[in-house]
Amino acid sequence: CTLDLVNIESVSRNEAALAQAVTSLTEPIAPSVVHDDSLFFAPARRPGVPLVVFAGHLDTVPPQDNLPGRIDDGSVHGLGASDMKGALAVMVEMIRWLERDDPDTSLDCGFLFFAREELPIDASPITGLLEATPELRDASLVVIMEPTANAIQLGCLGNLNADVTYRGASSHSARPWLGDNAIHGAISGLQKVAGTTAREVTVDGLGFYEVVNVTGIDGGIARNIIPDEVVCHLNFRYAPNRMPDEAEAELRSLIAGDATLSVIGNASPGRVATDNDLVERLRAASDAALEPKQSWTNVAEFTAVGIDAVNFGPGAPEYAHRADEQVSIDALAASFGALQRFVLGTQ
Repeated sequence: CTLDLVNIESVSRNEAALAQAVTSLTEPIAPSVVHDDSLFFAPARRPGVPLVVFAGHLDTVPPQDNLPGRIDDGSVHGLGASDMKGALAVMVEMIRWLERDDPDTSLDCGFLFFAREELPIDASPITGLLEATPELRDASLVVIMEPTANAIQLGCLGNLNADVTYRGASSHSARPWLGDNAIHGAISGLQKVAGTTAREVTVDGLGFYEVVNVTGIDGGIARNIIPDEVVCHLNFRYAPNRMPDEAEAELRSLIAGDATLSVIGNASPGRVATDNDLVERLRAASDAALEPKQSWTNVAEFTAVGIDAVNFGPGAPEYAHRADEQVSIDALAASFGALQRFVLGTQ
C-alpha cells in the first residue's frame, strides 16, 4: 500500500487525510488513541510481556513535482516514499498480519502514527502524546522507522540553533573610518567557528561527529552604507554524551569579539541504548548493522523521559527530501520480514 499512501498528500499540518486512510486500511482494528492529528494503536497487554512501539510520522516536506507517485524499476517513487510512507506501509501490514494470523508473539506490539515531524521540535506532538497516553509510557523500546536502509541507528545528535549578533556603527562606504563595520567584526569573531572540522566522539563504541556551521547571515541595508548590525545563524550538532547546557557553553567558547548570542532552540540528543536486550534481539532478527544516528530524530524525545528508542526503517537516507525520492520494494519486504521475526523471537 506504499503507493496509495504516497498519493495522499500530507505536508506538515495537513496529515488528516492520511490519518483517515491509515484508519481505513487497518480496519477492523481501530486506534485506541486519536490525539493531536496522531494515532496510537495499543495492544491488549499480557502480564510480563514487553511492549514494543513502532512509530512513524505521517507528514512530508513540500512536494517537488513528485506527485502522483509511480512504481518503476523495483521501487516506489514519489513524495515521502523514503521518508517515510514506505515505513508507514510496513507498519500497516504489521497491524494487518497480527490481526489476521494472530501469531504467537513474545512481544506486545503498539503502533504510533504521529504528525509534524518535519517541523521544528516545538511543533512535535510527542510530549503531548506521552502525557495523554499512559500505555505509550510503558514501552520497553520504541522503534522509530526513520529511513536507515534497514540498519539500526542508535542515539541521535543534539541540535542547537543560535543567532549571534555583531553591532557596529553605520557610515558612508566611501568613509568607512567614520563607522564600524559589523560584518567585518563577524568575520573576525567567527574565525574559530569557520576553522572547526568534524570532531569524532565515541559513545558506547559508536562514532558520532560533532559539527558547527554558520548557516545564514543577515546584514547590510545598501551597497553604499557600512553595516551597523549583522546576525549570523549558527547550527551545532553535538554528541549524545553532552548535556544541552554543555553544548551551549561550547558554542559560546567559539565566538570572539563583542557579540550577543541568542539560543533559538536546543534539542537534546538521544541516549545510545546499547544495553537494551531488545536492541540485540532486533539486530539478530534483521541481521542489521549497528550505526550511530548522525542527525536529530524523535528518539531524543523518548529517551528524555526514560524510554529507550532506536531508528530502523526501510527508506534510503540518500533519497529523503529529494525530488526523485524513492524506496526499494525489496527494502520494504526486508523490513517487514525483520519485524515479523523480531516480534516472534526468531532469526
